[in-house]
Amino acid sequence: MDVKNTKDRGLKDIIIDEDTYVNLTKMLGSSEEDKIVALTNINNLDQKANVIPILFLRKECTRTNLELWKEHADKSIKYQKTLGVDDSNNVIKYKNILAAINKQKVKKESNIEFFCRRFENFVKDNLVGFDFIENVQLKITVRDEQ
Repeated sequence: MDVKNTKDRGLKDIIIDEDTYVNLTKMLGSSEEDKIVALTNINNLDQKANVIPILFLRKECTRTNLELWKEHADKSIKYQKTLGVDDSNNVIKYKNILAAINKQKVKKESNIEFFCRRFENFVKDNLVGFDFIENVQLKITVRDEQ
């Protein structure tokens, strides 16, 4: 997260982009103190504008337990509940994220694009490990609505 941007605009104005996502992922995979800082920052973001990247952070950063999320990112957890994401465990499924995109209807195109990039990474990471697969190319095309 760019510290200058944080001071100038405040956390409410920050939208999680790829670089910010990577930085938050690193923090959520690090020490307890780093996890708390990351979750506190996540809690202070605009939840509607960032819900899909935040759901992916919960999905992909499984070393950060749900209790830490509830304690330090409670606004985020509460907003996710309004979209039907259960907080009984920290297992977020792709179908839960797609359902949240459909329910929210804000930033739908950019949320779908973010979803597709993360899903592409998941597919590549999980298929390239097979000895009979050298490379994976995945192309998802979003059709223009008319």
